[in-house]
Amino acid sequence: MSSSILATFRRSRSGRLAVSGLATVLGGSAAALANFVPAPVAAGFGLVAGMATFTGAVVWERRARASDFDRRWADLTTTGPGGENWPDDHATLLALHPEQRVVPYNLSHDRLVRATLRWCLGADEIPVMCVVGRAGTGKTRLAIELTEHLQDASRLTGWPRSRAAVAAVECTATATAPAVLIIDDANTRTDLPAALATLAALSPQQRPRVILLARDFGKWWRRLRAEADHEVAQLLPAIPAIEVGPLAQSPKSVQQVFQRAVKAYAAWSDTTPPTVRVDEDPRHSAMLLSAAAFVAVENELNGLIAARTAVREVFQLEEQRWLTRATEANLADLGLPVLRASVIAAALFGAAGPPQAARLMRRIPMLDSAPDALIDDLALWVRNLYPQEAGDRWLRPHLPARLVEGYVVDSIREHPGLLEAMIADADVDDVTEALTFLCAASSHTPAAAHVLLQVVGRDPARFLPTVIERADLGEVDTALANFAAQCPLSDQDLADIQAILPNPASSCAATAAVLCRRWADTAANDEERAARLFTVSHRLWEAGNRTEAINVIGTVCDVFEAAADRDPDRYLPLLARSLHKRAMQLHMTNRLGEGMAAAQKVVKAYDTLMSADPDRYLGEYTATLDDLGTFLFAANQYDEAIKTSRLAVDLRRRSFRGGGTASDVFSLSIALTNLATRLGATGQLVESISVGRESQELLQRLVRIDPRAYLEEYAKSHTNMSLRYRRVRNFDAALSSAQEGVDLHRQLVKASGQELTPALGKALHCLSSAQADVGRIQEAIATGEEAVALLRDHATRRDADEVQPVLAEALNSLGVRLSAANRDQEAVHAVHAAVRIVAKLSESSDAFLRDFAKYLGNQGLFLGYLGRHDEAEPACRACVKVWEQLEAKNPGAFRSEIAAALDNLGLSLRALGRHQEALEVTERSVALFEELQKALPMVYDHDLGIARSNLAKCRAAASTAAPSPSPTDPGHVPTDTADSERRGAT
Repeated sequence: MSSSILATFRRSRSGRLAVSGLATVLGGSAAALANFVPAPVAAGFGLVAGMATFTGAVVWERRARASDFDRRWADLTTTGPGGENWPDDHATLLALHPEQRVVPYNLSHDRLVRATLRWCLGADEIPVMCVVGRAGTGKTRLAIELTEHLQDASRLTGWPRSRAAVAAVECTATATAPAVLIIDDANTRTDLPAALATLAALSPQQRPRVILLARDFGKWWRRLRAEADHEVAQLLPAIPAIEVGPLAQSPKSVQQVFQRAVKAYAAWSDTTPPTVRVDEDPRHSAMLLSAAAFVAVENELNGLIAARTAVREVFQLEEQRWLTRATEANLADLGLPVLRASVIAAALFGAAGPPQAARLMRRIPMLDSAPDALIDDLALWVRNLYPQEAGDRWLRPHLPARLVEGYVVDSIREHPGLLEAMIADADVDDVTEALTFLCAASSHTPAAAHVLLQVVGRDPARFLPTVIERADLGEVDTALANFAAQCPLSDQDLADIQAILPNPASSCAATAAVLCRRWADTAANDEERAARLFTVSHRLWEAGNRTEAINVIGTVCDVFEAAADRDPDRYLPLLARSLHKRAMQLHMTNRLGEGMAAAQKVVKAYDTLMSADPDRYLGEYTATLDDLGTFLFAANQYDEAIKTSRLAVDLRRRSFRGGGTASDVFSLSIALTNLATRLGATGQLVESISVGRESQELLQRLVRIDPRAYLEEYAKSHTNMSLRYRRVRNFDAALSSAQEGVDLHRQLVKASGQELTPALGKALHCLSSAQADVGRIQEAIATGEEAVALLRDHATRRDADEVQPVLAEALNSLGVRLSAANRDQEAVHAVHAAVRIVAKLSESSDAFLRDFAKYLGNQGLFLGYLGRHDEAEPACRACVKVWEQLEAKNPGAFRSEIAAALDNLGLSLRALGRHQEALEVTERSVALFEELQKALPMVYDHDLGIARSNLAKCRAAASTAAPSPSPTDPGHVPTDTADSERRGAT
């Protein structure tokens, strides 16, 4: 054993030095024995020398280890997004690079830096944060500023090099300080899944913080989470923590950002700032405005300039620099077209090393027979123009992506033969690199569609999946869908593509629908084709082709109905699911009668399935019952609707009586919420509140288990409870619940960036209603205005189509509040904006006709309050017409709405002196309300009273030519905020 200890000492530096120290002690003792010095002195000298040597050994060893770690860390990471070698000349693109920090950091983004810093320094159990923002909005600059703050806070901070993320994560486990890794362009990093798996394998104490920068938080993230192991998925947030929006969100702020950049570049160039302004388009990104400012300073421009035109001049300046640098390298004879092509090739493809770079340059037209020495010189010249991206690519210029991507696309469009020549002999990896670049460009440059298709067209089966996986297609989706409809693809190709299509398809919905239909057409028989058409219907619905989606699912139902007659065991479950989807699609397009017929068929099918295997089909059956309750209620079959809802609740309770999962609890809360909604709408208000509270308590239990999964639904439950308290006139409880809902939604928005802004908007206008109920009208208006401002801002930056209906609802609600404050002119303006939104939406979908009618009615009513009866009458008449149109398609479903609209129309007609017409429509209104009041007296007593009062005035006016109604005459204002149902999955 002693020999093994000695061997261990010999193998380490500290061990060898410790032995030396011991030898010194022994030497001093020996000297004393030999009487060279007095014994105490010799022993003391030996002891001191030995201790000093040993201490030095320990310090040396620690320093050596630290030095080893520092070298490895430097090999794996960089201090910023670019490489270390920056050219020292006056380059336009380098001046615009965020790492140069020429323009001072904009403090409007400082709150995002501080929020990210707090997370890095805090103890959040989730070690991964995603920071998203469109190209040019300032993600990289934010991360650069954050890096500086982290270093000041003694955090080890690094940007992993390409393909080094796994080793970088491993390296942090031995770091002496808490570590933070910043991974740029995370959605394109092939080593990210392995790096996250490595992160999950570390202990919580060893894990670094990991910040992922990406342009979007879409399909790449959903796929990453879906394909990750459970342990890895637990570390990934379901929603992004930080969203970097545009610096300039109004014409005024556009000018402010531009002028700030002009002053910065003038100081950098040591010149006087020019007197110049930029076109005030809020869509301009910070990078675009910086580029325009740089050009204005360099070219001494004055007056008004267009930002996008100025950006083209950035590259004209840069091309002059290329010629100068080429002259210095004796390459000027190649000419600007070749120099331009070499830069484009480097940006598109990159190269792993000098040999690959030489082969890349050789593919440029006119260089196929050039001497090898010239090719090598050109490759080196391109490399020395700019810093290279941190990573293992020898050639990959690190430049402002938003600008370079646009330049490359525009250049290829002007010189179409250039790309064709460069991809002619390219291998698959090179083409994939080019597609990744072009996919990124497609998010902001629609012309990228043509270039993408030029590449994909060479081998659609191989490259179309790459585009679908990597592109945020947006406007490019239509062009790609047209291409996908006709490009050559085998049956197996189509099947393989189905596996990588994202769900939901979002930005590539049209392409997904086309490919899915082609795949369905390859089916071997009708039943197989029907199964695939089920997915086609889903894809068409996503793409906005709702009528076609309903027709397709109708075909599916017909096929499975015939097949179920032959083989019920195999095809009845498929028929039930198809009918369920059809029922919900019909409901969402206001075809309620057809929807109820489909839903009744679904229930009948599940009755049969439940008798054979109740455990297997219980969940689907109860979801179907819930949806049938929705149809029954819409058709005014209130007792049947509530009976069906109660049955759904009872079945949900039974499903986990012996102990259920969180999913079971959540399903029960859905069923309870829907039952509470239907009870409240039929005047059973006390039970509605009791059932709603039970649902809320279940959600509260779930939030304690997993707040990230259930906090959003819990927040919505407070909004719904507020509406129920308002119905029983418990206004204090309604206000408290609405405020709690808003506070929780604010937390969610703060944690998730802007993803949940629409939900916060809904919560705010619910709070506005509650504030108005307790007489706090000015606060109610301010809250309503905040909701509108939030939603308008959100609609300009993302998900505009999804936000528009919520924005219209908030505008209508604000109009009601303004009218209550006698600010009728502003009320009309707000409601008119809501009408414009839903009128446009209604052109493409009947699903918005209800809102259209509701807002038209309010518009007519508020115009009447202003005495503008000649404008009010057409709006009220149009409102009646829309409700009658909906009633014709869904008999019995909209009688109360027609009754209220007729009464309001009567007010306008009486004001215009058209007393006989007013009397006729008001009599119709009273007759309808009397029928409704018999069925639900608690619900319709108030409305019937208003209608009867107005009828009496109409009769008096018709007989005595009484004056027109005053603004105080009552009208029916549609409810500005509705209690929301939740449905099971379709």
